[in-house]
Amino acid sequence: MLYGEYKDEDKPYILTVSAADRMTVEIEYSETIGYEGRYTIKNTDDYARYRTISNSLKKIDRNRVILSLGQPLESSYEYILIIDSQAKDLVGNTSEDIRGDEFYFMGTDLAPVKVPDLDEEEDRLAAGAVKAALEARAGAVRNKIEKAVEAIREVRDEISNVKDMPDVEDARAWLTGDKLSFSPIYAAHHKEPRILALKSHANGASYRFAEADTVVYGRFARPGGKKEEKAASLEIMKGTGDIKITRGKYDAVITFKVKISKGKAVAEKLFKVNIPATGNVTVEAL
Repeated sequence: MLYGEYKDEDKPYILTVSAADRMTVEIEYSETIGYEGRYTIKNTDDYARYRTISNSLKKIDRNRVILSLGQPLESSYEYILIIDSQAKDLVGNTSEDIRGDEFYFMGTDLAPVKVPDLDEEEDRLAAGAVKAALEARAGAVRNKIEKAVEAIREVRDEISNVKDMPDVEDARAWLTGDKLSFSPIYAAHHKEPRILALKSHANGASYRFAEADTVVYGRFARPGGKKEEKAASLEIMKGTGDIKITRGKYDAVITFKVKISKGKAVAEKLFKVNIPATGNVTVEAL
């Protein structure tokens, strides 16, 4: 039995015309389209901003012809799509809808969604990868630089410490009990004697009084703190750095230290203050 060759003579026709978003119109045909045709889109309202909306083919998606618009649609207006030239299906059958046929559709306020082109997306991803790689490399370089700077700083500090330590040791050796002097007004026999802060050594090393841990029948006082009548105390005064001595009801021994420093080099020396209830206060190095 012989079979005759089947020939598709069905003509495509428009099912619907609709606005996909403000910049896109979709024309749905009854079958898959091979040639999109040509169209004019107009506004039915003569007072609309755009009376004629320019358009171009965005793509053919099987039975849908998707047009990109040159001006945005608005939901408050109705539009007309007019056929200028007929679309064709895959075998070349011309649309039943002829030149001059009109199709009405409403506008929309829906914003278009950008779907990136594959090449553009690949370029964007590649650029992002390159940027990330450069940032990572820059971060690694910056980290190395910071470590190098820190290492240089440590070396400089060590050099400074080695250079200044002899001066600090000399200043420490020079400092003996007799180098500490009492205020002319608040002398050793006064009710509240004061040991004057030390001036810097001739080699530039500086001295500063600080608290120590050894206290016998006494305490270190804080500026503005509560006073105890029975207990002797030492107070390092703000501003001057002098040591204020307050006698107690009983004899006391309180130790303080002198911090000696120059640059990064630091040393300490301990001194003992003998504080009788009455009589002269004395200081001796430990």
